[in-house]
Amino acid sequence: MNCLQSYTCRHLSVAFMSFIRSPHMVRKYLYTLLWFYLFSIFLVAIAWEFKLESFAMYAMNLPYDQDFEDAERWRFVLTSTGFALLSMVVPFILLKRLMQRLQDSYNDLLKSQALSDSLARHDPLSGLLNRRVFHEQLVARLEQPSSQTAVFLIDLDKFKLINDSHGHAVGDAAICAVAESLREATAGWQASVARLGGDEFGLAVSGDFTQVELATLAESVLAKIAASSADLPRLALSATLGIAISPLDGSDADILLQHADSAMYRGKNGGRATFNFYEVSFEREQRQQELCAQELRQAIEHNQIQPFMHRNF
Repeated sequence: MNCLQSYTCRHLSVAFMSFIRSPHMVRKYLYTLLWFYLFSIFLVAIAWEFKLESFAMYAMNLPYDQDFEDAERWRFVLTSTGFALLSMVVPFILLKRLMQRLQDSYNDLLKSQALSDSLARHDPLSGLLNRRVFHEQLVARLEQPSSQTAVFLIDLDKFKLINDSHGHAVGDAAICAVAESLREATAGWQASVARLGGDEFGLAVSGDFTQVELATLAESVLAKIAASSADLPRLALSATLGIAISPLDGSDADILLQHADSAMYRGKNGGRATFNFYEVSFEREQRQQELCAQELRQAIEHNQIQPFMHRNF
């Protein structure tokens, strides 16, 4: 396909897409062309009327003025020529304006589609990936058996207290500050960074790395989050991380996220503002804690707990 064909096809496609979007604009220009041609036909009819009148006078051997005949002849020639020129120039100008409007409309459509795609893939507050896209990218990473994949689950410490004490506007500012901290901490990694919801974030990296390198990354994340508090007066941000590694801790995305979650809650119970790598014992301890809490709730509901007071002398 040569350049002219390519150019023509591109503009035809633009016109077609834009016509679907705004057919009223095309109709407006078609109506303009219609009125132009009707007006031109009216002018030609007037010119022909003078010409036919002169011809009738000549056919009936009526006296007529030669100067008047010449003037009418030139009037007819000029009118016809003007109509021919207008017939070529005006439609070209109108069609050019139409194509420009159609191109602008199509560009607006592309921008709207790009914005919709971005909103569908990113968290609107932080600008990070959302949970769905993060899960999709994690699955894609795990499908590459030649490399390891590590998942970090990051949960802010006492974030509810920040919202309750300082308001949601400050809480939103804290979320944005943490998002920027995660971007800075992962600058040298090919990482997927996401806000999973509320004050929980996710981080996935792939490659040939050691546990020491992952620990260094975790420490950098914690340090960046703590340093972001400097831009937020009266706040002291901190976070707790849980890390799970594939294939050591699982090769399924959901299982890996569950294991990272167990490691993160181990850190929550151990004092916060820290990180832990997943261990099998974490889930056993978590199940025991959940079972103990459930038994305590049942005992309270059935009045099976009797408090006693013991005096110390």
